[in-house]
Amino acid sequence: MTPHAATPDCMNQPRDTGSAPSKPHSRISLVRCPDYDLARVRQALRELLEPFGGMKAFVSAGARVVLKPNYVVARPADRCANTHPVVILAVAELVRECGGEPIVADSPGWGSAENVAEVSGFAPLARQAGIPIVSLKDPVRPSTPHTVRFLRTSATIQQADVVINLPKFKAHQQMLLSLAVKNVFGCVPGRRKAALHMLSRDDRHWFARMLVENYQAVQPQLTIMDAIVAMEGNGPSNGTPRPLGFLMAGTDCVAMDRVAVEILGIPWRELTTLAAAAEMGVGCTRLDEIDIVGPPPHELRLAEFHLPLLMPISFSPWRIARGLIRNYIILWKEQKARKRA
Repeated sequence: MTPHAATPDCMNQPRDTGSAPSKPHSRISLVRCPDYDLARVRQALRELLEPFGGMKAFVSAGARVVLKPNYVVARPADRCANTHPVVILAVAELVRECGGEPIVADSPGWGSAENVAEVSGFAPLARQAGIPIVSLKDPVRPSTPHTVRFLRTSATIQQADVVINLPKFKAHQQMLLSLAVKNVFGCVPGRRKAALHMLSRDDRHWFARMLVENYQAVQPQLTIMDAIVAMEGNGPSNGTPRPLGFLMAGTDCVAMDRVAVEILGIPWRELTTLAAAAEMGVGCTRLDEIDIVGPPPHELRLAEFHLPLLMPISFSPWRIARGLIRNYIILWKEQKARKRA
């Protein structure tokens, strides 16, 4: 792990064309929030969504709303591997205020969404509040144009009235960072994600384009990023907690990721999903076309953020087989535990 220093000319990175700045068309909201105190998170979320017209601009009475957190593996909340339970609960409360029906759904890399929620501390809150937690299954072909033959998303996602994406601000050993666009990959059910890793043949650019196509297929109506305490180093599951102290929201995940890398002070094309999105004409990667409401990125910029040493995208057949066996054992143990309960 090595620290990444801020790039002095980072603010000029998006100005590739030399043309005059156009009218901003992607709005990103930033609000400081120092910790996971529920009352403070509730208030921060209200301020965060105010520039968009509040949660009511996205959720109407009776709407079936899927909250898609970052659930990668069963870890306690203080390990910062997953979206914090207080953030998920506070978003669900706002959805209910609008008359919506929230469910929390994901397809973790290991185990089930139910078990990740249990270990991370959300499940007890969900039981008390009556919020369902489900693992994403039932793969269906996206209706949007896509070039990746085996790309599938969950029927639960496609049948939802509203999808709210709830990523965690994290380092990632395969993609450098796991932010808004990458988090939507969890809408691909089960081991299909591993199959897409295999199909990449270690082509990081191909994999990034696939992630952007998957984002287009899901197209969450709203994204709220948990950056109160992030993860640096060997993410997405074994890194080190790093307090950042803010929440971010937007409707354009590409623009959100662009602002996130600006806060880190790294050249935006180093995040291959941003480079792929710019090439594909998806979302906004020009900082001068993003309307940022709240503290400007330079005020939140870090002196350093430990990024991971990148590892291959693809998995060996042995690693796939070992992963299938491990996941089967985890799910079997979860099933036995539920029966005992």
